[in-house]
Amino acid sequence: MTTPLTLVATLTVKPEFLDEFVVIINGLIDPTLKEAGSIDYKLHRSNEDPNEFVLIEHWRSRQDLDDHFKEPYTVAAIERFPAILSKEMRLQYLTFLPHDK
Repeated sequence: MTTPLTLVATLTVKPEFLDEFVVIINGLIDPTLKEAGSIDYKLHRSNEDPNEFVLIEHWRSRQDLDDHFKEPYTVAAIERFPAILSKEMRLQYLTFLPHDK
């Protein structure tokens, strides 16, 4: 049995690259959601810092996420990040803990 995985990616963008970042991320959403192991992939923007974005992703398994990182559109985006992000992307890998009733 595979264990579902949640990835929370926090990205802080240099102000002069906000428009480019939004184009890059929006270009990832549709193809990512079409991947077999993708359950959900949603972009959020911080209410405190307009340059901080959070991607909350749900994957069927860690392998599915690893496969996502090999997709050409994901590789191209990640290769661009060092130039447009003001700090290194923060990745948190989470496992859902069901609530017993």
